[in-house]
Amino acid sequence: MVDAMMVACGRAHSLAQQLRTFSGKQVIRPQPIDLNVQVADWLQRHRLHVPVDVVVRFTVAEAAAPVLVDPIQLAEVLSRLTVAACDAILTTGDDGGRIDVRTERVRNPVGLPAGEYVRLVIAHDGRGLDAAALAKVFEPYGSVADLGDGTDLGLSTVAGILRQNRGGIACESAPEVGTTFTLDWPLRTADSVLVPRSPLAGRGELVVLVDDDDGVRQFAAAALRERGYEVRAFADGAAALRLLAEPLTAGDPFAAREPAPAILLTDVVMPGIDGKELAARIRQLRPALPVLYISGYSDDILSHDGLLDDNIALLEKPFSGDDLAVAVRAVLDSASSR
Repeated sequence: MVDAMMVACGRAHSLAQQLRTFSGKQVIRPQPIDLNVQVADWLQRHRLHVPVDVVVRFTVAEAAAPVLVDPIQLAEVLSRLTVAACDAILTTGDDGGRIDVRTERVRNPVGLPAGEYVRLVIAHDGRGLDAAALAKVFEPYGSVADLGDGTDLGLSTVAGILRQNRGGIACESAPEVGTTFTLDWPLRTADSVLVPRSPLAGRGELVVLVDDDDGVRQFAAAALRERGYEVRAFADGAAALRLLAEPLTAGDPFAAREPAPAILLTDVVMPGIDGKELAARIRQLRPALPVLYISGYSDDILSHDGLLDDNIALLEKPFSGDDLAVAVRAVLDSASSR
């Protein structure tokens, strides 16, 4: 029963992510990566998922292909386009087919601002699209949905991802020729080093947790306690505010009975005092207290193009215990290094 519930939750999470991506409301965390390396690694790891009678060929660009992209979204793009290609090949009834993948550098692609870009091309020789189907290939439940089970948002999710990452996508197809998808990302020229994730374990820090959802609050509190954190949990912002205002009246009572608060973990959308207002008022009392927002609807704290402001940390619902611990540890470590 638990396994079935986890599968259902995973499907719900995937659909919510698709909807946010299509509407431009998904939080993205771009990282500097080499598209050559990332695509080669993904193809190698997922080769067993491709039917044995489908040949996948990868031609890598001669030069490095640095881009700024969310790796999770890139994996989503590769997965959707290769699945669509395999479906198109298998529906022809022929003995297998071919998927050609290549990366290259290009200048001034059509429909995008002038400049240098890294291009990813995914082409297959399976069933192509006629003009009517091609015209709506990037629409929700568009012309490739009938090749699968018809339960997702088709390639509109891919188009949404490219838009969020300041890129573009185009499709060429014909019934007897096959289909070619062309994806362009702006070339990143600055060198960057990826920072590895912090360890999960807590070190006895006190987490002030605020969430009006009983289930989320109880789960988050238990997950953090299991990983070595102290937790004070509240169902509303007013109660948390009263607790954190106490030290201003008679010294810091936390010193005698428990550690001082190390981080505020708060839901964004709550009745009464919402998460943003709570964080602002608490920072008037404790300016150095770091804040981690949790939310299933993050539109209120997103900047343009789905990017977070530099001083905002957000963990999207739903999340696992490890997801929560990683996010809390990262915020704490970042605050201590300042």
